[in-house]
This record gives sequence, structure tokens and C-alpha cells, in this order.
Amino acid sequence: MNRFSTTIRRCLHSSVRVIAAGAVAASVSASAFGQVVRIEDSVVTSTTLGPADISAVEAYVQAHSAGLLETDDLAAQRRAVRQLIEPLERGGVSVSFRNSYAQALQPLLDSLIAGPGTPVAWRQVTALRLSAELATERTARIINRSFDDSSTEVRYFAIYAAGRVFAAAGRSSPAIIPQTARTLSDELADIVASSDDPVFADAAVRSLRAGGSVGTGGSIEGFPAYAINKLAEGGRERAIGLELGAIDEPSELNVLLRAGGVIREANIGPGPADAAAQSAGFAGGLFALVLDRVETNVRAGNRGGFDERDPAVLLASLAETILGFASDRMAAANRGSAINVPAIRDQMLAGDLDEVRTEILGLIGPGGRLTQAPYSIPASGLSR
Repeated sequence: MNRFSTTIRRCLHSSVRVIAAGAVAASVSASAFGQVVRIEDSVVTSTTLGPADISAVEAYVQAHSAGLLETDDLAAQRRAVRQLIEPLERGGVSVSFRNSYAQALQPLLDSLIAGPGTPVAWRQVTALRLSAELATERTARIINRSFDDSSTEVRYFAIYAAGRVFAAAGRSSPAIIPQTARTLSDELADIVASSDDPVFADAAVRSLRAGGSVGTGGSIEGFPAYAINKLAEGGRERAIGLELGAIDEPSELNVLLRAGGVIREANIGPGPADAAAQSAGFAGGLFALVLDRVETNVRAGNRGGFDERDPAVLLASLAETILGFASDRMAAANRGSAINVPAIRDQMLAGDLDEVRTEILGLIGPGGRLTQAPYSIPASGLSR
């Protein structure tokens, strides 16, 4: 295991579950030694926190901040992180509690981000972990700034943290506005589209999947479809821009397969067509990559059938499925006819490569079906 993987694993492991318990008091629970170990559910779910509640929040934060700032004991630091996150993982966390808790935690976050101490990456990652679970406007900005951090570990964890913000918004009332969620999604989509490191691109896919899965219980209006659209757009751009041999690398292939799996699931069955056009565009990007592989084989004099395990065959099969689902939704929404998706995979296996070329160009070439309404994907966005 390399140093980067080890560091990321250690940072993620810092949130291992350690839950403190104690005797019940009015707003907090306390141990026999007077340490505040739990905020009561009534405070966490309250839509309006009074002075006593705010004092309880501040006491809780102060009690557990010491475990991060005043000790080098790794186990104590992990416990402190776990205890600071625990109230935010309960059901029904109110916006009022999130904002009050974030305000109480701000001095700790500032100390972790800018204060002295080592290792720097661990402190920043810890700040991101707390920021993600708080999921407020201010903490979302901390995450957004961290996408460009000089530390590889911090940049990676910022991607992960964005997904945790979306997950928090899905669990309870969100404390971020839709534009903030969209801004995070835009950054993630750029990473999917252009990151040189498939590990980072894959992490961004996972976080956008979290955005696309935000449930109605704590949803940000219109955001799930926005997240899927950005994933489809970023995935299409990645497929268009990849060097052809890149799909033979499992880590790179997995980025496209994972993105495609998320997009496919978002379009299964009847439903709104909010993300269908871009989803079809993602399928078109995969078809462009497949066409490039087919034409490369033909130029090399290899007109035989493809092996079913060939990465291009896997991508063709995925693209067919996505386009079929997305086309059905577009047809229902626009009272038109769905695309009769050609059996590209079967043609590749049979060695009908001229037919493959004709069929794919009929979808993504000049005047192709995906370049026309209602899809209207620019031909330049479907060309490698």
C-alpha cells in the first residue's frame, strides 16, 4: 500500500465509531467526572434553540475539542472526532441546531485549518470531516476552497466531504441553499471530466452519486437531477477526452463504469426526464470511445469480432442500456418516439464492424439523433 493510500485510510479511520454515554440531564448528559458526553435529542431536533440549549452546545464542543487540540494521543483524537460528529448523525437534525453547532465549532475549525501542529494534512482533513457533517453554508465554503489545496490528501478528502454534505442534506433539513449544492456539484463534475488521476475522478463520481440520491425527506429542490446531469456531463467529457488505450487500465475503466451505473439507475423506469438528455449524451460519449476503438482495429486490419470482456464491449453494452432508458423518458416527456437503440455490442462480438460504425454515426455523427431535438447535444461534444 502506497503512502497516499495509507494516509487516506488513516484519515478515514479517524471517524471510527466511539459513542459516549452518561446520566441524563436537562440539555446534556454528563459523566461522573463532569465531562459533557451527550447533547439531548430535544436540543438536536429543536427548531429554535434557547440560551440554555446554546450553552449546552458550547459546553459539549468545549469538552470534546480538548481531545483534538490538547493531546497527541491518536486514540483520544479519534474519540473526539467521533463524539463531535455524533449529534449530527441523528435523525431530525434541525437547521437551527446545525447553525448553532457550526458557530460553536468555528474556533476549532479555524485552529485545525490554520493553527500549528503536525501532521498538517490530518488537521485539515479533520476540519473537512467536521465541516462535511455540519453541512452549513460556511462549512461548504471550507470544502470548496479545499478542492485546490496543495496537499493531495486534503484535495481527495474535500471530494469525499462534498458527498457527505449531500448525504447530510438527505438525512434532515438542509442548512445549505440550492446554489451552494450546485457549486459543489460543478466542482465535482470538473474533476470527473478532467482529473488526470482516476482515483480522484472515481471519488467525484461517488460524491455526485450521493447528490443524485438526496431523498425527499431533506431534499434540496431540483438538486438530485442537477447532480446526475453534472455527472453525465462530466462523464461524457471524460470519455471524449481519454486516450484510447486508457480504458484498458482497470482504474480508468471503472470510473466510466461506475458513472454509467449511477446514470443508468437514475433513469430506470417511468419518471421525470430532467436528467435524461444529458444521460443520453453520456451514452453518446461512450459510443464515441467505442467507435474510436473499432476504427483503430479496422485500420490495423483486424476485422474480427471483439472478445466479450473487451473494455469497449463493456462500455457499448452500458451505453445501450443507458440510452434505452433515457430515450424512453425523453419520449414520454416530449410525446415523441424513443430511439430504436442498435445492438452495438452484438455487432462488435459478431465482427460486423462496418455496421457498428454506421449505427454509431447515426447516433452521434453530424445530424445524428443525439445532436437533434429534444437531446440537442452539440456534435462537437460527441466527437473525439
